[in-house]
Amino acid sequence: MNHVKIEIGSVGENPNEREDIVFIFHVGPPKSGTSTIQSDLSQPKIKNLLRQDNYEYIGHNKGVLSHKRLLRRNETSGRIEFSAEFKDVISEQRKIGRNVLGSDERYWNLCPEKAEEWRKMFSKLHIVLTYRRTHSFLPSVWNQNFKNKREKGNPPSSHKDWPGINHDYRIPSFPEHFAKVYYEKPFPHLVRTSYNYWKKYADRFTLVNFHEEDPTTNFLCKAVIGANNTCALMRIKKKEAQEFPSTVKNPSVNLDYDMVAVHAYEIGLVHRTHRRRAVARAVQEHAAATGISFPQKCLDTRELDHLYRRSLADEAWAQSMFGEWGAGPSRSDAPSMSIDADVDLLGAEELAEFNADW
Repeated sequence: MNHVKIEIGSVGENPNEREDIVFIFHVGPPKSGTSTIQSDLSQPKIKNLLRQDNYEYIGHNKGVLSHKRLLRRNETSGRIEFSAEFKDVISEQRKIGRNVLGSDERYWNLCPEKAEEWRKMFSKLHIVLTYRRTHSFLPSVWNQNFKNKREKGNPPSSHKDWPGINHDYRIPSFPEHFAKVYYEKPFPHLVRTSYNYWKKYADRFTLVNFHEEDPTTNFLCKAVIGANNTCALMRIKKKEAQEFPSTVKNPSVNLDYDMVAVHAYEIGLVHRTHRRRAVARAVQEHAAATGISFPQKCLDTRELDHLYRRSLADEAWAQSMFGEWGAGPSRSDAPSMSIDADVDLLGAEELAEFNADW
């Protein structure tokens, strides 16, 4: 079986609208190339290519898929409903029989009541997940969480004050963060969690491998069914480095400069009247001028072993569930797989590829 098929009802009030259009929904999870994919799909040339393959890309959280207003409770009826704006967009695409493509990582999990509305809205709801190996995913999440100051009730901002001043704080090293949050604690991969959230409501899943070729080209070729012209042209142009340059959005930031600056402050080499960002910038400029780099503190042996086995278990899950990347699940339910998953679930080539990336 190439995909999970669930018989679900369709919704359509206008006899001139086709109810059987496909809605392909890329739901992340975060830190798996989603920002880059969304930025690329928003390019007019790529949107036009998709239209030639009968797909309309309707954007992500800044458009009709806005997480804050897409699905809200009707004050009169008490029911969860899609926004009028979203309904109008879908109605227009149904009238011309065009499939729809959307992407937003904020929907990697969803409460059952809202997920049920998706099931009612589309008779063909295809969920796309992007898989990034755990040992690559966790450092990226650490960087995302700490590259900005995060204070409850306030939007993220830069670290401009020394630790203890105006609620600012020291950025922990990745090993410190790993030991506190992940070591010897259950942390299922977000792809596995997202699959379990959506499996009751989608009629097809596709898992796209983050580690294969250009993220956007891989996504278009593996996840957007029937977009053959778009896929072929993207691969040609990417190979020739023409027309469709990927724009990496939401990139990781080198946190070393700030961490060195804070360490200097903590041991008394820098006075509190010096600005944190100015000291970090001076460290960065010195490193660039002298060519020095800062060695990364590594996880200890036990932590490394824990991360390796956890990452390997997630890899085995992905391979056993989806087989070839870009295919739908090969079984109806996720296997129960512990951190000590049997590595025999991975073939020799798959294990070698995993170890090479490790």
